[in-house]
Amino acid sequence: MILECILALPEKSSGILAEMPQDFFHDPCVCRIVDCARRQLEAGDFSPARLNAALEDPEAQSMVTDILSRLDDEQGKPIFDHEEVWQRARRDLRRHLQREHVGELKRLVEIEGPKGDTEQYRSLRREYFVALRELKKGGGA
Repeated sequence: MILECILALPEKSSGILAEMPQDFFHDPCVCRIVDCARRQLEAGDFSPARLNAALEDPEAQSMVTDILSRLDDEQGKPIFDHEEVWQRARRDLRRHLQREHVGELKRLVEIEGPKGDTEQYRSLRREYFVALRELKKGGGA
């Protein structure tokens, strides 16, 4: 879905990629596509067609071609509002990152707790409860 947004919204692709955590993409083929897109963006020369032409991997080219073929209908009109798709994906990503942050804080609180009521423990608990409250009220949206 993110790769589709990058290809459907080339004018926003740099911003989209900037918001993605470094380890977000796991599929090796997708990683090759994203790396190529980043190089083109750094050179100021990104377009979905140039990206597809620059890919040396047939599997990656096939994936990009498949995505590009799904972006528009027979009349050349976008099938989806990819701006809306990106906004929803962005919101979901932020929530996911918040959940990870809360989980990490909880883990640290559990490590510090047995050491007694230290300043480090109190500070971590405060940060944990603030992050948890933000997550529950949808603060990342």
